[in-house]
Amino acid sequence: MKSQSGYWKAIGRHFDINQAVATAAPYSVSVLAYANSFLYNQGILCYRARHEIRLLDVHSGGKQERVLNLFTAFQLFYSEPPGMDAVDRVSLLQYSDDILVFRVDAGSNLAHDQTNDDQADLLSVFDMTRPLNSFTKRIPLGAQVFVRHSRTYLWYGIFREHIEEWTERLICEWTIYGVDLKTQNSVETFRVEAADSDLGQSICFEMYNEHLYAVSTQTTSSDVTPYSSFYHVFCCAPRDKLCPIFDLWTDLSIRIDETTGRPVILECRREHSSGGSENHRTYYVQPVPLPEECLIQHGERDTTYLAWNDLHEHQDSEYKDNEHRPKPRLPHEFHAEFASTDGNRKEFKHMSTRYHTYDLASSTFIELVDDRVLQPDGLQSLGCLRVRTISRKPKCPIDEEGTEGKEGLLFRPTQNSEDGCPIEGSEKRFITCGVHMWPPDNAPAELCRLLCPGTRIDTVRAISDERSLICSIKYPSLPAACQALILISFDPQISFPFLSSSRDMRTSGDFDKAFPFENTQPEVPNEDLLTKTEPLYEGIRLGYWLRRGDY
Repeated sequence: MKSQSGYWKAIGRHFDINQAVATAAPYSVSVLAYANSFLYNQGILCYRARHEIRLLDVHSGGKQERVLNLFTAFQLFYSEPPGMDAVDRVSLLQYSDDILVFRVDAGSNLAHDQTNDDQADLLSVFDMTRPLNSFTKRIPLGAQVFVRHSRTYLWYGIFREHIEEWTERLICEWTIYGVDLKTQNSVETFRVEAADSDLGQSICFEMYNEHLYAVSTQTTSSDVTPYSSFYHVFCCAPRDKLCPIFDLWTDLSIRIDETTGRPVILECRREHSSGGSENHRTYYVQPVPLPEECLIQHGERDTTYLAWNDLHEHQDSEYKDNEHRPKPRLPHEFHAEFASTDGNRKEFKHMSTRYHTYDLASSTFIELVDDRVLQPDGLQSLGCLRVRTISRKPKCPIDEEGTEGKEGLLFRPTQNSEDGCPIEGSEKRFITCGVHMWPPDNAPAELCRLLCPGTRIDTVRAISDERSLICSIKYPSLPAACQALILISFDPQISFPFLSSSRDMRTSGDFDKAFPFENTQPEVPNEDLLTKTEPLYEGIRLGYWLRRGDY
């Protein structure tokens, strides 16, 4: 019974998290730190505050932070000690599995190799559990770079452009390097030609089971044909010729589907439906074919490398056969933001949308938007950063209202295979849960000022996972290079000791004292490379329970 109770609680908690995300009803909001930059992955907040890189376990409500002293790290791992301004040239690239990768832009003598007078930036790979295993790699000055890694392998790619001599064609390509983290030896180097360098829009990279996967939605060919738009992760996904796309809203990533445990391509597009004036966003989900599946289906003879610009050369041959034609998408493989019958949409322009993503677990569009909240007096409104969500849920499989036939019968499949058999999954129907906004209208002014403490909202950066969202917001009392890191938690079990009831919200005049720098300022540099210390949130102590879960 005890184990059954544990399973029941786990299922209930999972349901509560999904409901909180879908209805924009967070359990708590808090200020965790101030930072120059930050990452958020695997429940760990990794941020740089001046000369320190700090790690806080958000999912577990960490009571301590691991701290990396950059001054000490520079002295240990670089041939020539950097100048005092080197910490301001550090940019965080990737954190995963207790390994941190950051970049140090060239400056002073930091990026000078004694055997090479050419300047370069440095890619620093730091193992937080075994610091002496850390190392650096030289990368071209100012080059665009991506990093993905596990505990075993690291892959990093550098974007380059050059003119092909014999064709005078501009070549854009990613040169990708693999490193064995146990031996620090290179394992492979290869080049991938691409249409552009728009990471997260037209191309993305992700690791799964020690393999690096790349997904592209564009071809390098200048020929535009119905077959030239595809997912080059070795599965086709042509766009409709009649649906022009707004690239500003395009979002491309590789996620892990929690129901299957395998990677899927997740792409957001804002399209004109059927060439009309009305446009809306749609998220598309496509499973990523794994190498072993390709070998089983095609055999080794058909798994030769195909360059990303080769597809148009084959469009009159094998790529026009039925095997490579796009298959109809099933209802669960796409989610339109609005149905044609939806009334109150409350849409926002791209310039007012500071962040947008999609949560697979709850089937929810998530946005941070620059909006105004009506105050309790019904007359005044305050500028505020708000969470906007649009979700859907499965419809009852029984056609209770007789919308598609006789009442009380099951919905029928809408798609058939080539042999005439119904396709499993095409019988599913979904119903929208509407638009939800948080903070709601009539929210306390103090809550609005926590999310927008100044007269206007400046640059906002956000990262989210399946149970929370962290965004960086400028506070007037912070230095110019720093922003406050605000956690919006949809998980009732994410808890910190300083959280108080929303009834105890500070008055607006107290927000200027939210960051007492004499308490939260990092300590004077010392010789310790890695330490554990009190989190910065203890000096800030600004956060509230909005509601409590039954846990």
